Amino acid sequence: MKHLKKIFESNEETKRYIEECFLDISENSNFEVDDLTEVTFRDSNKFYLKLHIELGKNLSIPQPINSNLYVGMSEVDLEFLRNKNKTMLELFDDIEVAIERIKDRFQNAEIKVEANRREEINILVSI
Repeated sequence: MKHLKKIFESNEETKRYIEECFLDISENSNFEVDDLTEVTFRDSNKFYLKLHIELGKNLSIPQPINSNLYVGMSEVDLEFLRNKNKTMLELFDDIEVAIERIKDRFQNAEIKVEANRREEINILVSI
């Protein structure tokens, strides 16, 4: 039982460390960030810690009524687009810093970044 307790505590410490690495992103009001969750995939016996990031309301382009999210056009001003892109670049920089911090501590870490057309981002970390 002591062995299992050490493994569990080690996993909790790892999870807390990864959460700390992504703290700047989690606390950024421009994004909606889900809690870190454990996931596994059918084609792999590894488990990953997943951080899911979505754009906040102030960065989302309003969707026109009766329009397709992917091809529908909405009128926006250039200032909105500048601010959105600036904020997204800051997010990417924060993600890069977090990944480097994780790799500094866990050299064998496998980190994947996924994105979709709705500009949602998943960061998957396997230690």
